[in-house]
Amino acid sequence: MCNRKDQQTFEIAFEFDGKQHRLAKQARKDALKDRLCLQVRLPLLRVQSAYVEPLEDLTLLEYMLDLFFGERDLEELKRRGEVAEDEEYFIGTGFPATDRVIKRLLQKGIFPAGFMAFVENRYGPDEAQKIIWFRTSDKTLSTAPQRGSGYSTYRASSVVEVFRGPDLGEPLLKIEKEVNLKECSPNRDVLGIHTWHLALELANYLALAELEKLADRFGRRLRTHGRVQ
Repeated sequence: MCNRKDQQTFEIAFEFDGKQHRLAKQARKDALKDRLCLQVRLPLLRVQSAYVEPLEDLTLLEYMLDLFFGERDLEELKRRGEVAEDEEYFIGTGFPATDRVIKRLLQKGIFPAGFMAFVENRYGPDEAQKIIWFRTSDKTLSTAPQRGSGYSTYRASSVVEVFRGPDLGEPLLKIEKEVNLKECSPNRDVLGIHTWHLALELANYLALAELEKLADRFGRRLRTHGRVQ
């Protein structure tokens, strides 16, 4: 990606690694590209192609560009003194498709655990007992620099647990998705592109999307019998 207003100055590179990147010939090409990016101090983010397929109507690349340009606009507002210096655009800017998945789950009668107090206060505990609830959590987030390569690999996983009733005891089912993103970014100062944030957001989306698939497939059984094998 480059900035056209600045004589085509390149600011960040994205590489989407498909299955062919496992081949020895392609691996050598990738290694050469990595070294070139390191030498010219061009940040490079490698993403497995499985994460790049259209998710809802927004791809991962579009989301990253939104983070980049959003953070840049925020920096201009800071310069003009219109927002606080410690504001960060990516905080609270989740993957947009995640919100749409949650709305569809609500329509299917599967509610986030955060709605529990509202339901109990408005409709009573008996109604809350009938509802299927889900709870998400970030299970792991780790980074491992690869010695001599300039790389860091960010590994994030997200867990979605599904419960019947408000007690949130033993879950009916548990879904876990893991995402690994490889970052070759020696200066690590690319606006808005926080690889750990991208990994967590994507893992969370994939786990919720899997829950939606199960709800479509086993929704009636889940609501009636309370367990999917």
